Amino acid sequence: MKRFLLALLSAPLLPAALQAALGESEYHPLAVFVIAAIAIYVLQLVVGIPGYLFLRRTGRLRLPAHALLGF
Repeated sequence: MKRFLLALLSAPLLPAALQAALGESEYHPLAVFVIAAIAIYVLQLVVGIPGYLFLRRTGRLRLPAHALLGF
């Protein structure tokens, strides 16, 4: 359960940081990071957690199933 919570909290940080560092925006990079992180957390709550619970319930906890869910 600790691994699940750690992954849940840390997964959106890298894409948000990359968006802030590499994305071209007129806004401050910290503002871009915060907005991107919030958007990714919301998407994770709407798609990621229910999808993971579905995959766990059906016994498909393999990389291809997770990649397909993420795509």
